[in-house]
Amino acid sequence: MRRMSINQGMRGATIAELIIVVTVLGTLVGIIFGPFNDLYTDNSRGLRTIIQTSDTRGALRLIEREVVLGTEFLDVNAIDDISGNIPGKPTSRKWDWRGNPTPSTTNRVLIVESYASRMVGDVRTIITASPACTTPLMTTYVYFVDNGNLYRRILKNSGSYTGCGGAAEQKRLCLPTFSSASCEGKDALIVSGVKSFTVNYYLNSMAAEPITDQWTNGSVLANAKTVVLTLTTTTGTGTNARDSTSVMRITRLNA
Repeated sequence: MRRMSINQGMRGATIAELIIVVTVLGTLVGIIFGPFNDLYTDNSRGLRTIIQTSDTRGALRLIEREVVLGTEFLDVNAIDDISGNIPGKPTSRKWDWRGNPTPSTTNRVLIVESYASRMVGDVRTIITASPACTTPLMTTYVYFVDNGNLYRRILKNSGSYTGCGGAAEQKRLCLPTFSSASCEGKDALIVSGVKSFTVNYYLNSMAAEPITDQWTNGSVLANAKTVVLTLTTTTGTGTNARDSTSVMRITRLNA
């Protein structure tokens, strides 16, 4: 009788009991770790949003550094783009301020003219042209979108047109995928994942409304002293896609 009792006490769990235990444990794991997984997902998404917003805002700040020192906004580049690799216009030497490769409201082209300069010790000086050494040399900065990337291109006078004393201007730039003897460097990639890059010109920093005919009469850009840039970038796909938009108002100091 005692032996029978011992045998019954050592009986293993049945399959049904094991299934119940596994089910209960699975439920407990889901209850315990589910919120942690949601928290991790939310934190990861929040971190990506913060980084994206920082990159978008930082891109406009990079543009701001050069625009504030610009001498004029242009509808077409004053210095020819002899690289011959304007996206969508392979044989053209002129950019279209309304957009690229064709006029576009979401992919504008910003063209800024500025003094060519160089560092002499701790002082940045304007480069002047020979032989009189009184005419300042100019540099043209072009900001454009190509294949979802926002680039900056620098245009400079061609040939031996350098400053007094043989001082060279900034390098002439081309797209990273383009190779030519006229390219001295590669376009600077400002930010990727660009969904929209829009530009509006204002007469001055106090103007509430942009210039009315800015997209039909490019010559009015010469009167503009302030520009408002709106940049939207996107990351992820489908339901995970996230957009980030930054707006910056910039007024030229050399106005």
